[in-house]
Amino acid sequence: MIYKLSKEHLRPRQYLRGLVMRKIGLFFLVLLVLWGAVPTAPADNWWMGAAIRHMKWGFIDRTGQLVIAPQFEDVLSFHGGLAAVEVGGKRGYIDRSGKIVVAPQYRDTRGFAEGLALVRGEKPGFIDQKGNLVFEPQLEVSSNFSQGLAPVKAGGKWGYLDKNGKIVIAPQFDDAAPFAEGLAPVGVGGKKGFIDQSGKMVIAPRFDNTWGFSQGLAPVKIAGKWGYIDKTGNIVIQPQFYEVGAFADGLAKFQPEMKGGQGFIDLTGKIVVPPQLHWAYQFSEGLAAVQTEPASGYAYIDKTGAVVLKGPYWAPGDFSEGLARVMIVGKDGYIDKTGKLVIPAQFDDAKPFSEGLAAVGFKVPAPKPDKK
Repeated sequence: MIYKLSKEHLRPRQYLRGLVMRKIGLFFLVLLVLWGAVPTAPADNWWMGAAIRHMKWGFIDRTGQLVIAPQFEDVLSFHGGLAAVEVGGKRGYIDRSGKIVVAPQYRDTRGFAEGLALVRGEKPGFIDQKGNLVFEPQLEVSSNFSQGLAPVKAGGKWGYLDKNGKIVIAPQFDDAAPFAEGLAPVGVGGKKGFIDQSGKMVIAPRFDNTWGFSQGLAPVKIAGKWGYIDKTGNIVIQPQFYEVGAFADGLAKFQPEMKGGQGFIDLTGKIVVPPQLHWAYQFSEGLAAVQTEPASGYAYIDKTGAVVLKGPYWAPGDFSEGLARVMIVGKDGYIDKTGKLVIPAQFDDAKPFSEGLAAVGFKVPAPKPDKK
């Protein structure tokens, strides 16, 4: 199965609590996520084994005021006016007042997308924003709806179903990912191509690998090198790079060689920021966090490559709704686009702003073991 990688799953935001542990987590997330991540919404994932972290999560507004008290074992950001929360190892949803509107009852949930959310209890299903079960797929479903369709697996092949639970594109592909910009990458016979929303193969499966479209272009891999195609399937940036990312704000990260540095190209393939960076994150709201040397702090550059926020910052987040989460002396806070720390570094963990609120976490004492 290939997935549409996004900032939603995408990028490391459960950052170091101690530099070593969080860097390790970032390393693995980076490998899976940042290269080729298709930008959709701010990063948002569950922690594996959240209970053993001994954290309580709540939400702040843009002034830094706690508007929902820390009380949850883990949370996702707000989407469609609701946020998924974990209580006692079960997951449900709250509204912006902190009121539980869908009781914690599921072992897994996703954020809402297009009015529905994928949940898993004994079986997977899709619920609406009132918690009503809309339908319960009888087949394997891996993701939320995107552009009205969701990948579904039957008999070892992948197809797509609509929001009524009806299969509208018959399972026939070796793998399939969510739709983006009207097209979805699918696998046939070890190669990747693209279908439209009618199921028609509009770009023949001839690529070794690919991800979804972003800003009109999709990364494709041919003979070990990455380049980009347009929506007609024409190669517009020749395969020549060791690694690439998806386009965001008109720029994409690239790395020419395995041991080389990273830089940014524009939609024509022109190098805008030379590959001299040790590491770089995707652009978000006109800025990107970059690291020039191993183990150094991060700065933020603009789309010309000029350093505009020197930092140094640790475990930097993307800018979302004008603010970015950064770590300062082991605590998380938020800076604005001038670099001003507008919400003091006081949280043990924090997520990007979404719909005017940001999830923040606080460490709590570990429960004492029962004496027998």
